[in-house]
Amino acid sequence: MQLVNTVIRRRGPELVRQDRTGDVVAVEDAKARLDAACSVLITARDTVTVARRRLERLTQARVGLLSVSDPGTRGPIPDRMRPWVAMALRNPPLLKEAETQLRVARTKGHVDRRAVHR
Repeated sequence: MQLVNTVIRRRGPELVRQDRTGDVVAVEDAKARLDAACSVLITARDTVTVARRRLERLTQARVGLLSVSDPGTRGPIPDRMRPWVAMALRNPPLLKEAETQLRVARTKGHVDRRAVHR
């Protein structure tokens, strides 16, 4: 990051001179975008530091460098369709949700009717 800032500081005026248009706005815009990118990088590093400290507090152990590697992809387990279909037929989530909503609606209606009759 420091290297990029040094290059921008040294080459900024040179870029304007080479262009011969004196487009200072373009150079300043590039500097602003660089500053914004550096800000995002600093925020990300701070977030990692905070997360690492929380993890160390939670595990009561020192956490070294955390690698962000691809954990690999695995297919569904089981990898055959039949067990998934059987499970869905035994325990259909949308049907369970509808039954629960019906039960709540009936209970609410029953409570509302009792309140009217008092």
